[in-house]
Amino acid sequence: MTEELDTRIAQFWSWFVATEPELRATFEAAIATKDYPTMQGVVERLGTESAKIGPHISLRLNGGKGMFTLAIQSPEPSAAESVTRLLATAPSLAAWKFVDRIESPAQNVIVRDEEGNELTVPYADVRFVMLPPKEDGSTSVMFGLDRDFDPRGEKGHLYQSVAREMIKNAFGATPPGMGSFALVPMSWLDRDATAPVSELAQRWRDRPQT
Repeated sequence: MTEELDTRIAQFWSWFVATEPELRATFEAAIATKDYPTMQGVVERLGTESAKIGPHISLRLNGGKGMFTLAIQSPEPSAAESVTRLLATAPSLAAWKFVDRIESPAQNVIVRDEEGNELTVPYADVRFVMLPPKEDGSTSVMFGLDRDFDPRGEKGHLYQSVAREMIKNAFGATPPGMGSFALVPMSWLDRDATAPVSELAQRWRDRPQT
């Protein structure tokens, strides 16, 4: 199994080295024009190739201006070996860093829907609270933002897309044991019970479990 995994990983990196100049150029041009579908398309191409290694591998791409960071992570313990071996065998490329998490997410979370409606939320303005575990053992997360908006209103889907990006920034994908999550006005929460979203991953690891 290990030999088979190593072969798939080698094939992924071989593809990556051959394709990365194109990926960089496409992503950087899309950043300049705020072409979010094209940026997402680059990430999806990476995801399509990494899926050939095995399931539950999540990739996050960050950067621009000639320097890029690719975070390789997984919320699933079953994929830990794949992630570890991917990072251990990553190529040495001048324009790339390969890490297990992006320590400094983008200053703003920017989401856009199919109609072109756009929402920008400063990452540092979002806080969170974990709710008590449910009977099934799952734990839900509420994100709070100091802004007056209706999560069920016309732009509510954009705010929930921001919540999904917060989860991706912290974990790569929804981790096992997480129930629902949502972004709501901070006035709906007890601010004293919330923490900066930068602490989400650590607080999740340290949470009491039933």
